[in-house]
Amino acid sequence: QLERDGVAHYRVAAQMRGFEKLRDLVAPWTPERTATVTKIPAEKLRELVSDYLRADGAALMSRWIEEAGGGEWVTRVTAARDDCFSGELSYEINVPAGFASALFRRVIAQGASLGITAYGLEALDVLRIEKGHLSIGTEIDGRTTPADLGLGRMVSTRKSFVGSSLLQRPRLQREDRMQLVGLQPVDGHSAIPLAAMLCERPWLADSIQPVQGKLTASIYSPTLKKPIALALLQNGHRRRDEKIWAVSPLTQQSVEAVVTASCFVDPAGGRMHD
Repeated sequence: QLERDGVAHYRVAAQMRGFEKLRDLVAPWTPERTATVTKIPAEKLRELVSDYLRADGAALMSRWIEEAGGGEWVTRVTAARDDCFSGELSYEINVPAGFASALFRRVIAQGASLGITAYGLEALDVLRIEKGHLSIGTEIDGRTTPADLGLGRMVSTRKSFVGSSLLQRPRLQREDRMQLVGLQPVDGHSAIPLAAMLCERPWLADSIQPVQGKLTASIYSPTLKKPIALALLQNGHRRRDEKIWAVSPLTQQSVEAVVTASCFVDPAGGRMHD
C-alpha cells in the first residue's frame, strides 16, 4: 500500500538509489504476516498505514550501506524488535531527538484504540524484578560473573573471548560465591527490608552474626500480590527452598524469607514468544 499510494516516484528517481532492493526486502511482509509477529491485527495495520499516508509531511529517510557480502538499510526512523527489560514483546522506535515529543504524542494517539498506555521508570523496575532481569550497579556490581547470575550457559567454552582467561581463575569458580536468587516472605505479606543482609538468625541488638548474602532489589509485586526480592546469596543456586532471614540493622527489622528462582513471572517466556 505504501508503494502504491505513498511513494513519490519522481523524488525516488532523482534522489534515491536502491529502491528496488528496499521494495523486494519488504514485499514478503504483508499485513497478515506482520500481524503474526507484532500481534497487531492486519486490519489495524492497514489503518495505521492509511493514517501515515494522510499525515502532513510523512517521510521515511533511509540509506543503503554496502558491506562485504551484502548490505543493510539504515533508516532515520527505525522500529526494532526489543526483547524488553520488562519481559514483554516490545519495539523501540528511534528518531532524532527533536522529533521525540511529537512522536510520543502521535504514538499515544494512534494506540488509544489498542489500550496503549505510558509507564514510568518505577513501573519498569517492578516489571524487571518480577522477571529477574539484571540491573547494572545492583546485580551486576563488577564482582559477579555470568555463572553467578545464572547466565553461565551463554559463555562459550570452545573459544577464547575478552575476559575468558579471567573467568578461569579458581576464586571465580568457587561454589560458595554470591549467586543470584529470588526471595519471598515466608508469611506471604511482610515487605522484605531494602538493603537487608541475609543471615541465619533474625536481628538482635548488639549481636554479631555472619552475613551470607545481600538484597539487591525489593518490591511489592502487583502480579503475584505479595512482596518479592532479588538477592545475592552464598551458593544460592543450590539453596532453593531454604529459609533465611533478611536483616536490616538500620531499621531494626527482620523478615524470614524462602529462597526461590530469580524469575517470578512467566519463566518460560510465553508472553514474549506466543
